[in-house]
Amino acid sequence: MNDPVLKVWLPASRASLQMRRRPLYLKAIPFVALALLAVIGWFIHHTVEQAMKEDMASDLETVLKADVSALRLWIEAQGLATEQVAHDEEIHALCLALLEQSKKRPDWQFATLSGQDLKHLRELFAPRLEANG
Repeated sequence: MNDPVLKVWLPASRASLQMRRRPLYLKAIPFVALALLAVIGWFIHHTVEQAMKEDMASDLETVLKADVSALRLWIEAQGLATEQVAHDEEIHALCLALLEQSKKRPDWQFATLSGQDLKHLRELFAPRLEANG
């Protein structure tokens, strides 16, 4: 037993002999533990994923409600601006004059584009367009 090869080989063979002598249920413990860890890991992953989905859905719903509220306010403001324009007598008179010009001339599109009435109408709309975007 002074041979160095035997000294290295013998402990390994003792370990393998001990492994072979173990009962079957002890050999299965690592596999059972692996299966148990896999189930626990899947359960934790599923739970965290559900919580993240619910959190994201809540955040998206909050953003949606804020956007809807902002859109309703914007529509209301646009409606008020439209009513102001509709009740402005000067704008009404200029629009009627442009309409009359279009009826008198067959080339009304070119005539109205350079007309004084249209120029004045654009001047009236400029501040409102800048204010309302």
